[in-house]
Amino acid sequence: MPVIGRLAAALLLLWVVVVSHTSWRLTHPRRDWRPRNWQPSGLAMQAITIETEDGIRLRGWLSPRKGAVATAICVHGWGTNHTEMEWRAARLHSAGYSVLLFDFRACGESLGAMSSAGIRETQDLRAAVDLAASHPSFGGAPIVILADSMGAAVSIVVAAKDHRIRGVFSDAAYASLESATAWGFTTFTGLPPGPFKAGVRWAVETLTSARMQDLSVLAAVAEISPRPIVIAHGTDDQLISPNDSRALYARARQPKDLWLVPGAGHVVAEYLPTEVYDAHVIRLFEQALENRATSTAT
Repeated sequence: MPVIGRLAAALLLLWVVVVSHTSWRLTHPRRDWRPRNWQPSGLAMQAITIETEDGIRLRGWLSPRKGAVATAICVHGWGTNHTEMEWRAARLHSAGYSVLLFDFRACGESLGAMSSAGIRETQDLRAAVDLAASHPSFGGAPIVILADSMGAAVSIVVAAKDHRIRGVFSDAAYASLESATAWGFTTFTGLPPGPFKAGVRWAVETLTSARMQDLSVLAAVAEISPRPIVIAHGTDDQLISPNDSRALYARARQPKDLWLVPGAGHVVAEYLPTEVYDAHVIRLFEQALENRATSTAT
């Protein structure tokens, strides 16, 4: 075989290996993931099962608080599980909130063969919101959401249509799956995205039978108003571009806040003192509850 032919064959093989490996990793996250140096928070939680509209059984954990001002659903990102949110949930519980955590499909202890990077995960969050609204231990309290990365993008899409959600704190959301896969590809693989992006998209959509364009985060964010949203992002995020949060903020309507954290990487909660981060979260939740009280009074 001529040298050019061998080179072309080698490049084709590399392309197939990279696309196959990346697509498999995107759709099959590690179930045993834990945060670095993670220890249980000590928050007493009741394990529950949440069933989605397409029949996936999710593992969830609830910790009600008597007289809670609201129920906070804490939504993890891609490739992680509820342990990413546990310590923040524990602090919210101490601040007077009931909390609900769950593992997305194919993550942690939930069933499901594959992650769809947020597309079908909207069904998971809708099921969690239904449970938060109906479970007797939560007493019909208003619902607010704290969410990371993929979970934040999913939360924006779900909140746009579900007015039971009174406010969203989004940490490192992407504006679209297309932008997320393009920006984070090099960090994820060490390779430039150009030659592989279309192939990865095709493979992921084929594996999951879901289309990336069906998760319309940028279109959805405007529909959250008049409920408040905080859009937080680290300026040095190597997985999701800070420009995605700028685009989301530009499209959102009031009340809204853009919180760009200089020097922070992916998920600003990992780069800030807990008291600083928690103060921003609780301020958003208090605004959401004030807005609800005003709208109820009128």
